Amino acid sequence: RVVVMEEKISYKVRKLFKKEGDVYSCCVVDGCDYQPRTLNQSNCVRHVRDQHPKEFNALELGKRLSDNDIAAILAKKRAKYTKFINSVDDKSTVVVRLNRHKFVGGLIKMITLHSCPFSCLSWEGLRDIIDPGLEAFKIKLNRNNMSELVAKTSEAVDRIISQEVNLDLLAFKFDTTTKMGRSVLGVSVQFFKELTYKNRFLGVIELTARHTAENLMTEITSLASTFGIGPWQFYSATINNAKNGLKSNDCIWDVQEDEVTAQYFEQESVDDEDEYDPAIVDPKVALCEEALKGNNVECVRCGAHTLTLVVKDATKAFEPDLKRVTDVVKAYRRSEFTLRFRHTGTPMPPIPNATNWNHYYLMTRALCHHKDFFSELGEMHPELDLSSSWPLLEEYLIAFEPLYDASIASQAAVCLISDFHLAWLKACGRVTRLDEGNRFKATILASMKTRLETMMASLAYKAVLFFDPRLSYAGSRLFKDSEKVAVVEYLCKIFEKIESHESPAPVPPPSQKSTPSMATGCTDSDGFDLDEFITETMSVGTSSVSEPNSLEKKLSSIQFQPRVAASDTSFNLIHHCYAMKMEDERLWKIARVVLAAAATQVDLEQDFSQFNLVYTSLRSRLSGRNTDNTLNVELNRDLLPTAIPIALGHFCGPSDEVLAEEN
Repeated sequence: RVVVMEEKISYKVRKLFKKEGDVYSCCVVDGCDYQPRTLNQSNCVRHVRDQHPKEFNALELGKRLSDNDIAAILAKKRAKYTKFINSVDDKSTVVVRLNRHKFVGGLIKMITLHSCPFSCLSWEGLRDIIDPGLEAFKIKLNRNNMSELVAKTSEAVDRIISQEVNLDLLAFKFDTTTKMGRSVLGVSVQFFKELTYKNRFLGVIELTARHTAENLMTEITSLASTFGIGPWQFYSATINNAKNGLKSNDCIWDVQEDEVTAQYFEQESVDDEDEYDPAIVDPKVALCEEALKGNNVECVRCGAHTLTLVVKDATKAFEPDLKRVTDVVKAYRRSEFTLRFRHTGTPMPPIPNATNWNHYYLMTRALCHHKDFFSELGEMHPELDLSSSWPLLEEYLIAFEPLYDASIASQAAVCLISDFHLAWLKACGRVTRLDEGNRFKATILASMKTRLETMMASLAYKAVLFFDPRLSYAGSRLFKDSEKVAVVEYLCKIFEKIESHESPAPVPPPSQKSTPSMATGCTDSDGFDLDEFITETMSVGTSSVSEPNSLEKKLSSIQFQPRVAASDTSFNLIHHCYAMKMEDERLWKIARVVLAAAATQVDLEQDFSQFNLVYTSLRSRLSGRNTDNTLNVELNRDLLPTAIPIALGHFCGPSDEVLAEEN
């Protein structure tokens, strides 16, 4: 019986625990300080299971842990005894053990996460609660110096992000929005640290000039440099089809190559919010993408926005009909009709919003689900009659339900490009099976085909699909042979960039044995080289044997991986690629960069919804610095447990937990 070495647990343990002096260091995740003196397989496997349960499953080191098992293990690791309450003789008082980081951190969260004004620190009721604790910690905190504490917390967040993104290739996302007359640029990055998906909001920049490609490029690169992010770290940029988004992506490429001509800097302006049209595409988009082709910054079209464009394409011929329905839905809000809605409990159909995905579908679904009510209302009030529109609305609901489902799937917390691609294919397949009489079917399919070709033009997009065995497998026709070669070359270039900025590894001593390479051939004493002769007489192309390097071989072999069913909900592409680390660590180094490329801008759009909570009329008198600091802390809230102690250390000096007693 033949046992494959890579599948043996003992082999994996030797790969995961490397000998360093007299100990063996755990290399499962960076920063693990477990260093056994002997390589005991059972102890090592137990350590990975108890300390790194997600990696334990990904590496298949034993019986697979359930989600409940993993949650229990992680909860046990995080468990701390931080507070106790003990009744004393006087039942009106208690003794409480307080942690100053959590106590003051809670006040910071009130300002940043829960949108309380800075003036809340002057509220009498709140002061009654917090003053005893502040006195015990010897901290003076009021509405004036709270802004300084929030600023220091924001600085700590920036410092943590700078350390996280150090020497990593990053997937960028950026977008613009306008609020209360202030136009801002939001920038975020995402990347992988081992199996953990990180999404970091870098900040917002108020733009004083009209949005042009040139100042977008300047603002983005300037913001990135404050985190120590150099131009070489721009792996991809996920944007929508707005003209300035694509144009600024071209300018990022220009920072790296410095070979772009003045034609790329022609002034362009973005339509105002009330004139927003998702179908507007800059005629120089093709030129920008041609300039990007072959360079290391790849433009990725936002998948969710592309779905919106498909809807726009398919409904263009029916805009007058849909506008009439929209006018009727707006009329429902008149006072003479709202009472009837309240009396029957019928939900009010939403008014379509051009900047909101699925806007017409949600309106149509609400109308069709309560067709009897709205038909009766139309009979009573002729101006609300939709009898001539019902056939169109019912066809619309059936035709666009697959696109709606795909849009919802694209808004998952972690939506890889291949996950979005599968959702796209599923929607396309469902539309294909619609009745031929559906008036939207042909235009939807035609638009989806064209838009998919545009998205697939990005090498960053293709690279993710190449790694996914649900799409790229032995016998798959997803890519042509020439495309596979281009993707492999692209992945090799990514590794070269990673390697060129890593700390040099120690050079191993030369081996005493030498294995002849097939590329060198076998030369007889008379100088005859058989391989060279075969190349000259039987090969097409070069006159010498060209042996691809081992990395190129291993990347090429990915296309022959076994197929995984797309319906397999237990499949995890991140774990699948992480397991490649056992075969060759370089494969995971490449995969973690490639998989980080954002499929959509959904989370950045959601960040801008928080922007609306920070930039309010009540805060209109705050300085831009205070509002930016508040937003930065709010949108990187998962860093607060680390950032708050750092900020407090700079604000009032280090201190241990104290026992605070209120009499």
